[in-house]
Amino acid sequence: MSWEANIVLYHCNDEKRCQRFLKSDTYMIISPEDGDWLGQGMYFWDNLGNAKYWEYNKQRKAPDVKHLIIKARVSLENVLDLTDIEVCKSLDNLWNSLQAKYKGKPNYDPKPRLGKKLNILYKSFPDFIENYKVIKVLGKYINTPPNGFIEYSPKEERIEPILSAKVIYNVKRKEAILERIACNEVDGNETR
Repeated sequence: MSWEANIVLYHCNDEKRCQRFLKSDTYMIISPEDGDWLGQGMYFWDNLGNAKYWEYNKQRKAPDVKHLIIKARVSLENVLDLTDIEVCKSLDNLWNSLQAKYKGKPNYDPKPRLGKKLNILYKSFPDFIENYKVIKVLGKYINTPPNGFIEYSPKEERIEPILSAKVIYNVKRKEAILERIACNEVDGNETR
């Protein structure tokens, strides 16, 4: 019996690209990200509420563009889990050894941001893309307010439940996407 782990994730983008994603098993909406996040790949939220937040921000910035929320069932068999401190320590060691090799060479960047580090690791080690088809991280969204159900203080230094940490996934390989579905605008349920 197979115990393959998978999860339903949400993505928001312009209608044209979302429709193309839904119609083609080979198409992904790739972000060229090279900054603070997870490098190149297709980004997903782990819940509909966060995707709606993203849709609201996109609509606010481009009111003439129609945006859709789509959902995908994604395999977590080959996930690079950056919420795991041990994984991050191993990556830091790998990154430091790679940096030592390139120090002083043209285009050497002594302090690249996370997205660039991940892009370089994926390009430098061919097995990386096979071993890690999906990356997972927690994003800090400091403007997420506490509510009556979960109350917390972003300024206190104590362990507590918090809403401002958002789980974000970056799918690097189309093979990790097992199913693609459009979301109903009213309740987030799938539409066929």
